[in-house]
Amino acid sequence: MSKSVVAPTPELLRQQASEMLKRAEQLEKNGATHDAIKKALVPALRDVMQAKHSVQTSMDSLLDAVADMEKKIGKLETVVMEVLS
Repeated sequence: MSKSVVAPTPELLRQQASEMLKRAEQLEKNGATHDAIKKALVPALRDVMQAKHSVQTSMDSLLDAVADMEKKIGKLETVVMEVLS
């Protein structure tokens, strides 16, 4: 059994070259799109992280203030109970 070698035709080579060029263009386009998305996401992610930190700080302050108010209400209740007794 001898295998015959098929020589590529000029049309076949042109078709393969055209497909390779289209694929290369897609890869370049996707790479540029990926970089653009990444460049847009980094500042947005930083802004979200800063906002999250701000909310956490505010919540910590709120919880501290509520705890302080509860202590003062407890003292007030004690004084009122002493006065009314």
